[in-house]
This record gives sequence, C-alpha cells and structure tokens, in this order.
Amino acid sequence: MMLLALLLFLAASTTSHSVRLNWKWQANSAPATQFQINRGPALTGPFHKIANVPLSTLTYLDTNVTVRKDPYCYEVIALGSKGNSQPSAVACTKIP
Repeated sequence: MMLLALLLFLAASTTSHSVRLNWKWQANSAPATQFQINRGPALTGPFHKIANVPLSTLTYLDTNVTVRKDPYCYEVIALGSKGNSQPSAVACTKIP
C-alpha cells in the first residue's frame, strides 16, 4: 500500500489576473502507477478529481483557482494495479 504525505505547500502567487497554487507531496512506500489529485472547498470535502499525474510527478501547479473567502483543500491518492491508497492527509490554504 502506498502511503502519502501531502506537504503543506504553498507557493501561492497572485497577479491582477491570475492565481496559482504550487504544492508538492511525498510518496513514502510501495508501488503505484500514478497519482490522483483531488480538490475540495473544506477540510472534510467533498473532494473532486482535478488531475491524474505520472508516478514520477511529485508537484502540481493548480492554475484553476480564484481569490475567494473559502479555502482550497487538496488530497492525493496513489493509484496502482493492486488497488489505490487511502487519501493523503488534507492540506488547505486560502488565497492571499
């Protein structure tokens, strides 16, 4: 089983026209084929898939965010041929 740690990340950057969240995670063990990245509006979700990335990718740049009152929360799931990991710990941030 793959264990994941979603690192509290953020290189949040804003300009007058765009907001970007750049974050990373650490894969701790076991085989997987890719990672599924989920985003939600709160620590408890609900979470929705926003991307799948190759196993060699341990960072993600989310450019589909806007300045808002509610946080953006993320979790990562390792996907593998023998099953998927449990979701990582959730990490949240508000856009500055």
